[in-house]
Amino acid sequence: MTERPHSKLQITLTAPHVSHDPGFSRADPQRWFGGQLTNFLLVLLGVVLNTGAQVALKLGTAGLGHVTLSDLIAKPMAFIGNGWVWLGLVLYAVSVVNWFIVLSRWEVSIAYALMSLGYVALFIVGVWRFGEPVTTLRVAGLVLIVAGVILITRPVPTATPTAPTPEGAAPHA
Repeated sequence: MTERPHSKLQITLTAPHVSHDPGFSRADPQRWFGGQLTNFLLVLLGVVLNTGAQVALKLGTAGLGHVTLSDLIAKPMAFIGNGWVWLGLVLYAVSVVNWFIVLSRWEVSIAYALMSLGYVALFIVGVWRFGEPVTTLRVAGLVLIVAGVILITRPVPTATPTAPTPEGAAPHA
């Protein structure tokens, strides 16, 4: 009996320095919106994909009434055979691939904050397509979401570096 060599799968988890992209700088708004336009559009694509997935799933449940877990188990063909449900799932799958690309290029706190704009998009689609009500509280909530996105994605001010002074020398005034 010969001994077979064992191959080991080694997985190393490290915290990568995500902002390795030289075009990304939260401290430089021109580079952020100019040099990062492609990345910004990728995030917006994620918003569109997620919004489309939600709308497709909503359309897929239309006519089914109040759905419970027992309904999913008892009548799986009502969902499996529904084209809208499949479209929603495919849009989510494409969104995940897009999200991998986004996360490799941007800080997660910035990217995910921008994904919150999906709430605004879904509100608009909900009102337009599904006749959902527009209330003062909902609009105020959307304003707070947009304000939060603006605050989170603002450039971070950085201090200007100063030249080191020799020991014992007084700094220049």
